[in-house]
Amino acid sequence: MFLEVLLNGIFLGTLYCLITVGFAFTYNVARFFDISQGAAFLVGGYLGYQAINVWQMGLFSSFIVAILGSGLFGAVVNRVLVDPLKKREATPLVLFLATLGLLTLTQSVLAFYFGSDTKVYKSGASLTLSMGNISVSQTQIKIAVATFVLIILTLLSVRLTAFGRRIRAISDSETLSSVIGIPVQKVIFMVFIFASAISGAGGFFFGLDKTIDPNSGLSAILVAMIASIIGGVGNILGAIAGALALGLIGSFVQVYLPGEWKYTTIFIIFIIFMALRKQGILGIEYRSS
Repeated sequence: MFLEVLLNGIFLGTLYCLITVGFAFTYNVARFFDISQGAAFLVGGYLGYQAINVWQMGLFSSFIVAILGSGLFGAVVNRVLVDPLKKREATPLVLFLATLGLLTLTQSVLAFYFGSDTKVYKSGASLTLSMGNISVSQTQIKIAVATFVLIILTLLSVRLTAFGRRIRAISDSETLSSVIGIPVQKVIFMVFIFASAISGAGGFFFGLDKTIDPNSGLSAILVAMIASIIGGVGNILGAIAGALALGLIGSFVQVYLPGEWKYTTIFIIFIIFMALRKQGILGIEYRSS
């Protein structure tokens, strides 16, 4: 029983890893809590549903549609909303509220078009692998492997590419990066595309394994935000660790406590970290602006 709950917790954490990484990426360069990643999560989830259930596309093709559509959504968010506000020197609070409003708008549009009921992907029967009391579906294994590959590629791109070096430079100092010739606004624009595509992939995987509805984005971005703070805001490895930790906590709470305690427990953990260790698991002190 314990091992099964542990495995389910790790898998639940992987479902939240991608949106948490997307959230950490945009914070690194834009220095505000970007709630639009929850909207990108929804866009990816609903595009996957549309591609699989309505357009009758294959799983891989539907995945590509989801991440491309989410990336395009991120580009629009940056150009239409975030960049104009930053040019007007909007505070992080204003940007936070603006992207929260965008998430609410996205929820309403998707609910109007698709309906507010829960959507289930018609991905066919999934083979279940059993070992004793532990059962894992073939779909869960594919999602875990795909998530692992995406995270490794993301980390490598940050460490080894010129784009990643520019991201790190802007994260350290946007002003100094501009002085030495880095096209700051262009890099931020590309980060929003990249982060939204990653969050959209998370939404696609979430819908594939579970279900998707207009409220899924809000719950996912709340978990991502708390996971990022617990891990150390802006620290990608810390964000991954935080997402996995919350997945484990959620899994054990669902088994050993009433279901309504899941998010209550997560917020209790958040409050404890804010009170005792603001810099998060990896000890990275974060900045508010």
